[in-house]
Formats: sequence, C-alpha cells, structure tokens
Amino acid sequence: MKELISIGKIIKPRGVKGEVTVKNFSRWYEPIYEAEHITVFRGTEKFELEIESIRKIGDTVSIKFKGIDSRKKALEFRGAELKMPADKLPKLSNDEFYVFDVIGLKVITFNGRLIGEVVDIINNPGNDLIVIEDTEGKEVIIPSVKAIIEEIDISKRTILLKEDGELY
Repeated sequence: MKELISIGKIIKPRGVKGEVTVKNFSRWYEPIYEAEHITVFRGTEKFELEIESIRKIGDTVSIKFKGIDSRKKALEFRGAELKMPADKLPKLSNDEFYVFDVIGLKVITFNGRLIGEVVDIINNPGNDLIVIEDTEGKEVIIPSVKAIIEEIDISKRTILLKEDGELY
C-alpha cells in the first residue's frame, strides 16, 4: 500500500452546487491539480472521490467532487482530511522539504545542545517559520533561513543550527 500524505482539509462548503473550500497544507498546488481522484478521510470513514473541477481562490482551493451536488452534501465533509500518495507529490530541490518530512525532527545547536522537536511549520511569504517545542515544553519559533540553519538532515531526523544563540 502506498503511503498517503495529508495535503489539505475541507473547511466549508462553497456555493450551493456541492463545491468545497480546502485549506491547502502545502504551498504546492500541482499535485491537487493533476489528480483525478483523491482519498478523503472523514472520521473513521475513508472515501475515494473523483475530482470534477478545481480552482485556486486566494490561499485556498475550491474543489467540486463528482456525486457531491448540493451544499447540504458538501457540509457533511466539513473537517475531512484530503490525502494523496507520496509518489504523486512533486520532486523538490535538495534544499526544499515537505512539512511532513520536517515535523518531528530534533533541533540541535552546532555544539550539540538539544533545543527541542519541530511541531509545526508556518508558511510566510518571506520565509517559513519553524515551530519547535523545547525541552521544557515551551514554544520556540525560528525562521527557516540559511543564516540560522546549517543543515536539515531527514535521514538523521535532525536540524542543525549554526549558532547556540539568544533566539533559542
């Protein structure tokens, strides 16, 4: 079975003809646009839905699924999670990573001090922000920029920071 990756969440119906508004979990819309079907998880239920049409609206995506033809039916899918096979996601350059790859990485300083673990990524126009839960359970946010990050090593499950600074 192929690994399914969460790519978005249905946040509300759109209009009266069964369209839904989807919060995209990534800045890459290509996999959604190229998909004919998508796996939808609603609670413990799993559906394979056919995409009838799709369009980007601001920072969300509006999707019309075949067979969901009313606002009432679309409302039933509010909160449902959309997933796709990992092999359908676009290939990234060496210094780009998917959020699902980075969540859970240990963040350490160049001298080996553990800062904490990555719990979220906030997409910002200038650069992403890495949300870390430190060893005391507090939230630390650092910008994802080369001036601060020496290396992200997915295989070692670590992010190495350049300095042991005041920010963290």
